[in-house]
Amino acid sequence: MNLAKCLLFSALVITNIYTHAGQLLNLDKYQVDKNETDSKYNTVLKSGKHDGVRFYQAVREQEYNATAEKILEIVLNFKSRCNNELSSKRIYDSKDFKCSHHNKGLIESKIIKQILPHKKDKNEIETYLVQRRVYNRELFEYYEVLRIFKVGKKTSVYTKMLTDKQASEFINGPKTRSTVLKEIQSVYTIEEVSKTKTKLSYTYLTTTDHWLLNKSVAVSQFFDGMVKSINLFFNSVKTDITRA
Repeated sequence: MNLAKCLLFSALVITNIYTHAGQLLNLDKYQVDKNETDSKYNTVLKSGKHDGVRFYQAVREQEYNATAEKILEIVLNFKSRCNNELSSKRIYDSKDFKCSHHNKGLIESKIIKQILPHKKDKNEIETYLVQRRVYNRELFEYYEVLRIFKVGKKTSVYTKMLTDKQASEFINGPKTRSTVLKEIQSVYTIEEVSKTKTKLSYTYLTTTDHWLLNKSVAVSQFFDGMVKSINLFFNSVKTDITRA
């Protein structure tokens, strides 16, 4: 099975895991007009449009010589990934703090584990929020819910950007969602291959009705940004394993 088929199969497995809970975005209604594999970054890319809204999806997987527990620890270390050049815009983290891994548009991520009582889904072992502050020509801010599921030797970390109303189900107080994207969802699946080898699969999915980003002429540039950002993340995993 070639790379594209392998990664798309992984994406379908992830979709099957989460669709039962009504979480992962259903792409059936979209007319796919871009579908390609970036061989340099081993990433499968797909995009399509429906009723003025365009989706972008990227899928990548890689095996590491590390335990599943170590990979999970690295995935959840959001504080290590930001852009130090944007430190002056931080309001939660110290402006002197140095992120160990570059993320071009990310100012900071605030972890919120004290949330309102809620019902967990089957196999869900932990839930909390991540508040993102992003800068790309202007400031954007939003909350994501993070949910961790474990089934056998697979652990999946699911994140979803929340509307202000959805965020109110988890925390009290004013909400500050501001973004040109309608939805952002991601799934990290960590599978123990052996005691010292782990496969990490990552799916990123977003939609937008932005007047430019929903045009087909913007797809190539958006794809380029996605694959480079995802590659930085996979490289950060490799680096953190080496440091351990």
